[in-house]
Amino acid sequence: MGSKEISMKKVLFPFVLVLFWSCQNRSDAITVYIADDLRKKTAYAFDELTDNLKVHGLNLVFSESPKKAQFIVKTSTSKEKDANDGFSIQKEGGKLMLSSESSKGVLYGVLDIAAQLKKGIDWYAIEEKSITIHYPFRTIKFNNIK
Repeated sequence: MGSKEISMKKVLFPFVLVLFWSCQNRSDAITVYIADDLRKKTAYAFDELTDNLKVHGLNLVFSESPKKAQFIVKTSTSKEKDANDGFSIQKEGGKLMLSSESSKGVLYGVLDIAAQLKKGIDWYAIEEKSITIHYPFRTIKFNNIK
């Protein structure tokens, strides 16, 4: 019992303290801001995202304010017919931003995030990416991969 036990306590205590502090800073809810009309058009994708977040012990909560949200979803044009269905996932100031020219692009972007979570990627490590579609007609692929 002597100096080895005291040395171990000196080493372990800061480690445990940092570990405890880092766990405290993560909420069990992901707050998302999205316009109501866009939310209705992309409900399927948000259902998938909710299911995949639950596996990680997280819940999805919708916010009325982008300032309070950790995840902000927006479209950049109101012309759905000619809009590109691609999307962009970026991290800005500790927030995850999903933007697209169309509601279909938002749907694909949310499904991409859900797929990343399904692969075991942590919410805080979601991959940033920008996708531009190459074909004007796209469909949703349903996989039964578990």
